[in-house]
Amino acid sequence: MNVPGTRPGGALTADMLRRALAALGAPVAKSDQPPDDDIPALLGALTATVEAAVHDHLNEVRELERFTAAYGRQLAGHALSDVQLVAQRLGVASDQLRPPSVVSGHPVPAIAGAADAAQVAHALLSYQISLLDDPTAAQALTDAQAESLHIALEASRQARAHLDTVAANARQRGLHT
Repeated sequence: MNVPGTRPGGALTADMLRRALAALGAPVAKSDQPPDDDIPALLGALTATVEAAVHDHLNEVRELERFTAAYGRQLAGHALSDVQLVAQRLGVASDQLRPPSVVSGHPVPAIAGAADAAQVAHALLSYQISLLDDPTAAQALTDAQAESLHIALEASRQARAHLDTVAANARQRGLHT
């Protein structure tokens, strides 16, 4: 079954995602009729495969510049802006960083702070995107906009507390600030 979306080229299917994973050499579970609920899991697998390749192949600033330019060209004319996609990635990054931010019941301040910082960036971008989507929003905040700002403020406080802990630990190890 097709899942509607904003992607150029039409709706994605689980079979299309399985073929993309196979083309990239990633292990793929096979079935004749993939159920619709496989699409989020397959997108996660495909994204992880591509992001690992990005990590492996973007070692210099020039490579990053070419990557960023090609990314922008691919989105040209797309219904979603690059800011919307970055906001979504930051939200995912924040969620992905939460589990490793605690090891054996103890917080890992640098990772927890990074998770909070990603959440701040996600919330601020979500707020700004909502302003662009709703031109009347400048007159009064919506509940979603107020919630985005509340999340950004709270997460920034938490990120700062984690940064203070990391800096204090670094000073104990000889960092001079």
